[in-house]
Amino acid sequence: MHVTILYGSETGNAESIAKDLGKSINEAAKEGGKSEFTTANVFEMNQFKRKKLMETWAASPANGMARHALIVVCSTTGNGDAPENAGRFIRFIKKPVPESLSKGCADPTKPLTNVAYATLGLGDTNYDQFCASGKLLDRKLNEWGAVRALPLVCADEATGLDSAVEPFLDSVLDGLAHACDSGERKDEVDDALGGGVAAVSLTQDEKANPKPDIGRESECSAAIDEEKGSGSPSEGLANESNGTSSSKPKTEQSTSTSAASKSASPLYILYGSATGNAEHIAKDLAKTYETYLSNPSFLGYFTSVQCCELNKYKKNCLDTWSSSPDSNNLQKVKHGIIIVCSTTGNADAPENADRFVRWIKRKTTKGDTFQHCAYAVLGLGDTNYDVFCAMGKVIDKRLEELGGTRAVSLGMADEATGLEEVVEPWVGNVISELAEVCKGHTSIGSLNQGMRLPEANKRPIRSSSPTDEEKKMEDGDLVPFNSRSTGVRTIRALMSIPITDPLPDVPNSELPTMVSSLSSCQLIDETTRDRSESLAAENMTVSSASSGFLFTASRPYESKILNARYLTKTNTACAAKVAEVLDGGDGKLVEALDMYSHHFPLSEDKNGKRVIEMTMSLPDDFTLEYEPGDSVGMIVPNSRDSIGFVLEMLLRNHGIQRSQRISVDEGDPVTVEEALRTTVDLSGPMKKKRLLLLANFAKDAEEERALRLLSRASKPGEPDLYDTFVEQQRRSVVDILNEFPSAQSISLEGLLGCLTAIPPRYYSVCSSPLKDRQDGNECQVKVAFSVVDFNTPVVQCDVTSGRRVRGLATSRLECVSSPFL
Repeated sequence: MHVTILYGSETGNAESIAKDLGKSINEAAKEGGKSEFTTANVFEMNQFKRKKLMETWAASPANGMARHALIVVCSTTGNGDAPENAGRFIRFIKKPVPESLSKGCADPTKPLTNVAYATLGLGDTNYDQFCASGKLLDRKLNEWGAVRALPLVCADEATGLDSAVEPFLDSVLDGLAHACDSGERKDEVDDALGGGVAAVSLTQDEKANPKPDIGRESECSAAIDEEKGSGSPSEGLANESNGTSSSKPKTEQSTSTSAASKSASPLYILYGSATGNAEHIAKDLAKTYETYLSNPSFLGYFTSVQCCELNKYKKNCLDTWSSSPDSNNLQKVKHGIIIVCSTTGNADAPENADRFVRWIKRKTTKGDTFQHCAYAVLGLGDTNYDVFCAMGKVIDKRLEELGGTRAVSLGMADEATGLEEVVEPWVGNVISELAEVCKGHTSIGSLNQGMRLPEANKRPIRSSSPTDEEKKMEDGDLVPFNSRSTGVRTIRALMSIPITDPLPDVPNSELPTMVSSLSSCQLIDETTRDRSESLAAENMTVSSASSGFLFTASRPYESKILNARYLTKTNTACAAKVAEVLDGGDGKLVEALDMYSHHFPLSEDKNGKRVIEMTMSLPDDFTLEYEPGDSVGMIVPNSRDSIGFVLEMLLRNHGIQRSQRISVDEGDPVTVEEALRTTVDLSGPMKKKRLLLLANFAKDAEEERALRLLSRASKPGEPDLYDTFVEQQRRSVVDILNEFPSAQSISLEGLLGCLTAIPPRYYSVCSSPLKDRQDGNECQVKVAFSVVDFNTPVVQCDVTSGRRVRGLATSRLECVSSPFL
């Protein structure tokens, strides 16, 4: 008989196990061994299409076997993610069964009834998402009709893989042979599946009335959690689902949760965002909750999440909000809505929220529109402006006036002092508070610290003892890197910790709550279609004044510079020289930036500020009209040096070429280089929760601790390590990766998840549309900006402090404006 072995591997452990097993099968057959299996093929999971495995499995075996035999060995990496060489297979099997496979099947949803399989998941209980990829594969294969020959086995790298892997390898071939030869499922697990292996033994009642396979996998997951003693989502949200904490076993809890305790509608999370902050907070919250929903033992009230822009309220939400979720129409049970909205311009709504705000402000909107809804609003603002969190206040007030029930008092986060101080506690409790009100309980109105969303994707505190450290290094998880790490040495010096002592551990309670990857990326190896130049209808926003489009940060207008001048007394000799060499290419642009740096050394105070007035083109169909006081957002790509560093890192560690095409968040395919150039922010200071995500990829224990120390909440009366090391020195992701090199093994998807989108840079309009119209210059706008160019503070123990920082946008704009200056 023949067996196929698929693996998904990030560090090489899963690949080694799979290849060793395949080699032993083939060698045993040559030596005349007694195994039922005589041949084995070992493939990366992502080779499934090229090898036409799905088509083979959909057909009956031709060698007299009742089923094809399949063994899956898969690790979990990053934030519960699949390894890169398994990502395409997992995304494929998560989708509905394609028609090409369902043809001829008795049940079109189960094309793999001719397959018997066994799954070995590799994970680490130091991470919350233990063996997430293995669990997902085991479940989805069963849902597609494959027969589970053995229960899912989860091997823990924290306690040693061998204790689970060896019994699995000893038993898997016999179990598969039984399932493939007789066509019967192996219901009882061999005694060999004992120590360290998650297994389920059937009672006599279960044999008579077998449960669906998916149920047994759920029991297996619950058993793993109990054996390891790790916190689970059901524990973290016990208050949300039951009102009190319970000591019942998880399997009993799941059966005692009645259908009435579940929401009939999704949890709606909507956002209005100009720079991306509100969008990231909303998507972060949604993705974290979805992570817990994937656990069968999770007891949360909401069973699904709907996350979208506020302007999509009519298409995605309004029909549900208008009807009562309670079949008895008692109006006690509510739909749950969370809104995160920033304020932009002159107390205006972001472009992706303006239609929603206009709708709720209309006098014609019915006063009972939100009578079936409970809500919570988080406003983002900046106290440097006169009107703080205007949109958050308006939405919070109007929803109540339109019949909504406020579950949590309005949260207002200030970008001037740091959003995290308000955002972290707010998002940590809001779902639990909202769930209570949606169940029909009394409105709480303010955050209750007794109820918290489980802390997502945090690693438990690592012990600093030498024995634990040595054990980790033996397992290949950690390497002795710290003596070469500039970042660790600087953190030690800032905290006055001797080099002979380990850095202190950080309790999870002091770390950011919301830590989940924001971006997904798929490597494309087939010929892909060119980018469509047309806009999808659902993304179109037609101007009421013309047939054109309103432009947004995601779909900007490509403007041209028409004129520019210095508003300060600035020597223009450098601009004249730059104009001679600048031809628009990136290479010449780097040279131009260097020319300006040499011409305006910061050591000479006489140079002072450089302020530029720049005139730009507008669309000739008047779809971009403005008023005095408006701001214009400009999107500038990352620097060539930053992009080059990341491309070299990805090539060195993962073999990813700059020309490799990828799809980010299921968007149109672009090259890796283009994605890094225009998609993620490589120049801004890293935020605390992004540092914590990066810490999960650090292979060196001291570097991981240092990154966690930078991520923790500041304490009153203590120096703010994050402010001193990151904020004041403007350290970007490139700087952090340079100073903490063991984190450079981060995957492409992990890197995208650590970074925010490139934010638009907003500059004030300094022209009048009336004057322009009189002068015949309707299709132009003028903005003014100061060129950002400064030295960071000098810190004695920080060897890279006191460096020159140039604004990514303003420095580039000065260069490209040089022909007019």
